[in-house]
Amino acid sequence: MRWPALVVSFVLAGPLLTDGTLGAGRANGADAEAPPSRSVEARQRWAVLRMAGKRVGYARTRRYRDAAAPVVHTDERIHLRLRRFGQTLRLTLTTHTQEDLQGDLRAFRYEQANPPARPTVVEGRIEEGALWIVWDDAGHRSERRIAWQAGVKTGGFVEADLLRRPPTTGMPRRWRQFAPELQKIVTITANWRGERTVRTLEGRSVSAHKYELRNSALPEVPTIIYATTAGRVVKTETVLAGMTLEMFEVDERTAVEEIGEEEFDFAAATTIRVDRVIPQPGKRRSVTYRLSLPDEDPARLIPADPRQRVQRIDATTIRLEVQTDRLPEHPRIGRTGEEFLRPNRFLQSDDPRVRRLATQAAGTATDPARVARQMAQYVYHAMRKKTFSIATATAAETAARLEGDCTEHAVLLAAMLRCRRIPSRVAVGLVYVPALSAFAGHMWTEAYLDGRWYGLDATREDTVVGPLHIRVASSSLDDADGSPLLAFASLTRLLGRLKINVVSWR
Repeated sequence: MRWPALVVSFVLAGPLLTDGTLGAGRANGADAEAPPSRSVEARQRWAVLRMAGKRVGYARTRRYRDAAAPVVHTDERIHLRLRRFGQTLRLTLTTHTQEDLQGDLRAFRYEQANPPARPTVVEGRIEEGALWIVWDDAGHRSERRIAWQAGVKTGGFVEADLLRRPPTTGMPRRWRQFAPELQKIVTITANWRGERTVRTLEGRSVSAHKYELRNSALPEVPTIIYATTAGRVVKTETVLAGMTLEMFEVDERTAVEEIGEEEFDFAAATTIRVDRVIPQPGKRRSVTYRLSLPDEDPARLIPADPRQRVQRIDATTIRLEVQTDRLPEHPRIGRTGEEFLRPNRFLQSDDPRVRRLATQAAGTATDPARVARQMAQYVYHAMRKKTFSIATATAAETAARLEGDCTEHAVLLAAMLRCRRIPSRVAVGLVYVPALSAFAGHMWTEAYLDGRWYGLDATREDTVVGPLHIRVASSSLDDADGSPLLAFASLTRLLGRLKINVVSWR
């Protein structure tokens, strides 16, 4: 039930939680693996994960009643192995929840392992009428209290209840559920969509009921579950970045078979090719594009701003003019909300290494534009190893390792800017890659100067955000409302579906 949201998080940027194991604190959480000797009524399921028809990993779910207490446990472990522009990325996502006999959440533990980065652990427990959540990111321990009400279920209970009492024609079912991967309470709505003949991984035809589930945090990305009348799940699927992600129920031996040499390259598969090559792209000051989606208005997903002019042509097409964004001369630092200045779990501007890098980068400069530009250039040169094998690291871990891809460049620069009280956020969108004659997903940094946001791309030596950058969304990465990854959900609706025509350039 939870794996589509987990993979969506990875698609957007990789879960932006990295580094560290949880120390002692109020939220001691739940054990990742409870001893089998304490369990009764244990049920275990295995599944193979495939994307665009290629195997990308496997999952195991185990649900059991605690013999020593009125508690039901659910363990879920997902192993992903794929490529990002030719480099192997391995991701293991482990969730353990504890619920009472009515399915109400009591505790959870969520762990992400993404070598070479250190594992991330997020834990929570219901105490004194509240959910206490504890993170430890790159040595930065943080805690958050969420007011709680009875009736919030676990994902394991929701799936079991769906199969036990499925929705019927015109009679949907709804549950309030806590999503550990998003650290957020969501509403799950399930509808019955008739009966279908479904093929198993082995090619057998099975008659199954089709149930459509929508998560209120990601309503545009439905999950489809195919289950027999007896309540056995045959297949689960969802569409991400224009490709179908499938999970087939299989036996353990089939699930854990090693993935062959031809790993699925997710990054390469989601690039968006253009109809015309943009000549001398580094010299362009403005480029006009025609963007279209098969069944959606692109204007709802691509915002207008001082750098991007959006003109709606019809219900599925827009004209987009994008200009170069250059920092103003001798600007004032703009006034914004505190969320763009304070440290958070992802942008640890209070980390000693981050502060030291910020001081070295700024030198004696005092002009905000010069400070911002020098910091961006410093990050470009300081990042010793460019790698796609890390999903996403925090600013603190990036400062310690000085390696990564665009996401690590962006979060490190954003945190360094905050060290000098320059408001910052990260932007996600598309960037033109001349070697591919295509656009690919990208992240960069924005600084608030003279009353508006200006872009800085620390993956480029000139640091310029120009007409080859199409912004889709921005975020302070503040964790006040669960995972800030949700701000980037619109990118998954563009990848694999958006058509880009180059109209003109200057």
